Amino acid sequence: MYRRIGLVLALLLGVSGFAADSVAVMLNAGRVDDAIKALSAQVTANPQNAEAFGQLCRAYYFVEDYDNAISNCERAIQLDPKIARYHLWLGRALGDKADHVGPIGAMGLARKVGPQFERAVQLAPNDVQARTDLAEFYSFAPGMVGGSDDKARSLAEETVKLDPVAAANMRAQLELSRKDYTASEREAKVAIELSKGSPRSVLELARIYGKQKRWREMEATIQQALSSPRKSPQDLFFAGELLVGNGRNLAGAVEILRSYLSGQTVEEAPAFRAYFLIGKAYEKMGDKAAAAKAYRSALELASNYRRAQDGLRHVNG
Repeated sequence: MYRRIGLVLALLLGVSGFAADSVAVMLNAGRVDDAIKALSAQVTANPQNAEAFGQLCRAYYFVEDYDNAISNCERAIQLDPKIARYHLWLGRALGDKADHVGPIGAMGLARKVGPQFERAVQLAPNDVQARTDLAEFYSFAPGMVGGSDDKARSLAEETVKLDPVAAANMRAQLELSRKDYTASEREAKVAIELSKGSPRSVLELARIYGKQKRWREMEATIQQALSSPRKSPQDLFFAGELLVGNGRNLAGAVEILRSYLSGQTVEEAPAFRAYFLIGKAYEKMGDKAAAAKAYRSALELASNYRRAQDGLRHVNG
């Protein structure tokens, strides 16, 4: 009997591992509905599966369902509090929810963000992304909820030995938060030089130009990034997102985003959001039929993505 139970458990663990790989494929393909369904089944079958709860948190985060993202990350942390990425994603979900609620609710949520990012850095001190998120929080959050220019500078200095490019970009974000565009641009160019022209650093400079509405420089810098043989799929997505968000070269943005969708897509740049951005670009260009088609493509992958739902309703009158 005990041998049979052991065999069943072994088989279940094997299935669980296979399912986790399948979920990763789903998330990279932007198939959020499928991923949420598979992960929900996993946590129902095994309520102690911290990683499944962590993946659910990310899936809900990308469709901007922040309540579900928060609750699932909190459950993952409860089950395994020493995993840095659970704290990182909880901090992101709390921060983004704070941007979508009233002032009083936002204050309470924002106070919880910094400690989650700080815990992520404590648990994984070499995780540059966790450091970057914490530095951005320190730079842009008000002092009453934990923001601090001094802490942002100190964190950037601590990061120099680990990743000098990331440290320069942290300094650029700090100066951007202070609206010192000259200093922000200077630090972004330091990052580009240190990275030997990495497209990601070049796009960060483009974003700084966009904040100043220096459209010609922004678009030229985006083209510089996209001409690099080192560009990643995520760089294509970010470039398209920058153009659509700023309402510039919308036809070019559609082309860039379609190029992204035709190749390898990644979880951090969801395919459904690329379709949404294409829809938004077409809507701004006045092509409602093309916009509706793109919004429907987004909803085929993420049926509860509210922005695409709202976009489709709008273009359909």
